[in-house]
Amino acid sequence: MKRLLALSGIFLLSAGLAFAETSTLIDFNDLVADNGDQNAATTINFGQFAGSSFTQAERDSMQTSLAIANWNVIFNASARTRQSLLLSRTQQVDSAFLGVATMGVRIFFPPFNSAASATITPPFEIPSLWLADDGGDINRFDNRGVVKNVGEIRSISLDIRGLNFPHHVSIILSDFDGRTREIPMGNLRFDGWRTLTWNNPAYVFEVRRRQLEARPLYPFTIPLIKLQGIRIHRDASMPSGDFITNIARIEVAYDLAVRNDVPQDIDDEAMWGILHAREATRMTHEMRNFGERQILEFVEGMLIDTSTPRDFSADGNIPMNTFAPTPGAAGG
Repeated sequence: MKRLLALSGIFLLSAGLAFAETSTLIDFNDLVADNGDQNAATTINFGQFAGSSFTQAERDSMQTSLAIANWNVIFNASARTRQSLLLSRTQQVDSAFLGVATMGVRIFFPPFNSAASATITPPFEIPSLWLADDGGDINRFDNRGVVKNVGEIRSISLDIRGLNFPHHVSIILSDFDGRTREIPMGNLRFDGWRTLTWNNPAYVFEVRRRQLEARPLYPFTIPLIKLQGIRIHRDASMPSGDFITNIARIEVAYDLAVRNDVPQDIDDEAMWGILHAREATRMTHEMRNFGERQILEFVEGMLIDTSTPRDFSADGNIPMNTFAPTPGAAGG
């Protein structure tokens, strides 16, 4: 594995600009459904965790991916109601202005006088290192929720569509060891597409003003960031009911943690395999928990009544959807 430099790059000759990068953390146009209702590039199979009561055909169909419609909307405890869970979801929406597919988000905040938040999360923990059958890293999730070789973050940008809502948006990131950080991106009180940018207030441009430190390298330092979710905050004084937005992409500007312009002497990871072994253990635990949940959903889907219900409203009797909000209720 390439020799890692200390956080700021001890051998950089200028303000970290010589080895700076800008990378796409995630672009939802890359996550369109192109294999039925799944995204082929990020599809994973959880049938290996199914019991013997399932046929092989059913096991083969137990798949999910980072396709836009698969993402979840998770509420904080006080905002988690039957109606908010029923109405909140994500879906693929084409933008005529951008000319790409985006993630459309509908969030229903209940009419309670308390702060509320909803986090848009991927359907599964995005793997840091995806392990191929031969144990190699085939980089399936690079720039699909993961950016590697990240030293000090300089800025983060979010392309998002506003509809003059006063809500605030933040991005939740994690590193290889699972430590998370929430980055505030600003409010959505504007109309149309806008790029919101967070500039790291702790970023030091001059190397001589940085606190330099030599840190242990392989296998302790894994310089990457991962997207855990996008969070929408509604203040207690703000309107409740439906909230709509669209999200196109997230980009990150950062210093490189590893010099990629010098020949590699010894590939430590190829020799020892410590990082992949560590990731394999984590992935096995994560995928087992995820697979068990997905299997329960798979079984529940098989039990749902798919017959067309009678529309009683046509007879002038009770409304068909008894969970639908009454007129005016969405405004809180």
